[in-house]
Amino acid sequence: METIIITSAFTSFIVSLLVHWFTITQVTKWFDKFFFEQNQIMDVASQKNCEK
Repeated sequence: METIIITSAFTSFIVSLLVHWFTITQVTKWFDKFFFEQNQIMDVASQKNCEK
């Protein structure tokens, strides 16, 4: 009985770590993409202001 409890606790811990890792990596990708796009928009806007 104790073996089942320990095994299930260990398995849930591993699954939890994998889910958290996946979530963090995806959020990081989304933030990087968003800020890269925003920087490009700001660069274009600043170039237009310099031309005036």
